Amino acid sequence: MIENFFSGLPFFVCLFWLILFILQYKQLDPAKKFFTFFLLTCTFLYFSHAVYFHRYVYLYSLIESFYTFCSLAVYPLYYLYICKLTSIKQFNLKSYWVILPALILGVLSVMFYGMMNEVERISFVEYHFFKKTDGLDSLSFAEKAQEVRIIATKTLFIIQLLPVSFFGYQKLSHFNREVSNYYADTENRTLAPVQKLLLVFILFAIFSGTANLLGREFFIRESWLLVIPSLIFGSMLFWSAT
Repeated sequence: MIENFFSGLPFFVCLFWLILFILQYKQLDPAKKFFTFFLLTCTFLYFSHAVYFHRYVYLYSLIESFYTFCSLAVYPLYYLYICKLTSIKQFNLKSYWVILPALILGVLSVMFYGMMNEVERISFVEYHFFKKTDGLDSLSFAEKAQEVRIIATKTLFIIQLLPVSFFGYQKLSHFNREVSNYYADTENRTLAPVQKLLLVFILFAIFSGTANLLGREFFIRESWLLVIPSLIFGSMLFWSAT
C-alpha cells in the first residue's frame, strides 16, 4: 500500500499542477504557458514510472516508447522554459532542436517495438525492465536494435544533462544578476523566483543524474527505497510549479 502511494506521488503532483495551469491558461504569462507543456511531459513521464513500479508489464510494454521520449525531453523542455523566462525573444522552429534527440529515439523505439509481435514485446520488456526471465535466446533484429536503443537512451540522458544544466544555470545566473543590479520587475519577474529556479535546477540535475546511474531496477528490487526519490522529485516538482 505504501509502495503504491509513493510510486504514484510525483505523477499526482504533476497532474494537480497541470490541471491548475490548464484552467488558468489564458491568464498565464508566456513563460508559464510554456511551463504547462513541461508539466504535461512530466505528468506522462511519472505516469510511466507509476506503471513501471506497479509492475503492469503489458501496459508498460505499450508506453515504454513514450516514456523514452518524455525522459529525454523533460530537461530540454525545462531549459526552454528558462529561455522563455529570461528572454523576450519569440521561439521559432529552430529553438526546439534540443528535443530532437528525444524525438528520434522515441520514434526508433516505436519502430522497433512495431517489428515485434506481442509475445516478443512483452518478453523483451519483462527481461530488460523487470528481470522476470533468465534471458532471451536468438534475438531478432528488432530486439537487438531495441537493446542498443536502451543503452543509447541512458547514455544520452547523462550526456544532455551536462550542457542543459550548464547553459540553463548560466542563463538563470545572468538574469539573476540583472534583476539584482537594476531592480527590474519585467512581466512580474522578481528575484526570489529566479533564485528558487536556480536551486531547483541544480537539485534536479544532481538527483536525476544519480537516479539514472542507479537505474529503476535498483528501486524495484528494494521497493522501500522508492520512498526517497518519490519524496525528492515530488517535492521539487511541487516547489518548481509554485
